[in-house]
Formats: sequence, C-alpha cells, structure tokens
Amino acid sequence: MAGTIAPDIDLLYFFFVDGRQQSHHSYFTHYPLTWGVLLAVSLLIRYRSRKGRLAILFCVFALSGMLHLVLDSVVGDIRWLAPFSDHHFSLFSVTTMYSPWGMNFILHWSFGLELLICLWAVVLWQRQRATPGDKMLPGSGNNCV
Repeated sequence: MAGTIAPDIDLLYFFFVDGRQQSHHSYFTHYPLTWGVLLAVSLLIRYRSRKGRLAILFCVFALSGMLHLVLDSVVGDIRWLAPFSDHHFSLFSVTTMYSPWGMNFILHWSFGLELLICLWAVVLWQRQRATPGDKMLPGSGNNCV
C-alpha cells in the first residue's frame, strides 16, 4: 500500500512549497526512472545479500510505485521518458467543465474505474479474512495471521 501512494508524496511539496506552480506529475516522484532505479537497487540487494525479506519488500514497494504511474497514465499525463523528455503520455483527457477544478476528475468516467479498483481490493480483503484456515490456530504451530 505504501508504494502505491508514495509517488503522491510530492503533493506536500506541490501545495506547501511550490505553490501549485506546475503539475505534481512533473516531479521526480512521478518519473518511471525513479521507480525503475529503486527496483534495480532492491533486486541488486536481494541478489547480493541473500536476505530476501527486506529486499523483496522493497521490490514490491518499487513495483507498486510503478503501478501508480501506470494507473495515472489513464488520464494523468505521465512523463514516461523523464528526465530525458518533457513529453506527457495519457490514454484519455479530462476536459475542464466544472469548477472547482477537482470536480472534473470526480465526475469523469475514470473516477469510476478508480472506485472499482478500491471495491475490488476491499472484496479481496474481506474474502481473505473470511476464508477458514487462514487464521492462526492455537497449538498448530502456524505463526501466520
């Protein structure tokens, strides 16, 4: 979960330092290269240290950050070639029709897609919790929760 929201940590800079002067998608936290380098470093650590748990966690974190960028690319203008190119890529555009500006995204069909993804995650989580045998049984030696 942390990796999927990590690229948006730049919103703090966007609102409190930059004064909303440029899209937060133009910051390095929205560069695919950033997440690719993190993934490469975590794979290197995994290969060199043979201590898998933490390195695998970092791999998942980096892949989740990249997933964020893929999902942002639906309507979010991601610079897939940054910092080498300023060209923005998105599958669809959100036209400005409403004020305040954020309503244009909330009322766009792509927001429904985001809600479906969240609903799917909740359903999977609930299904996993309701599956018998996944919980720790006293005296079974199973340390998984």
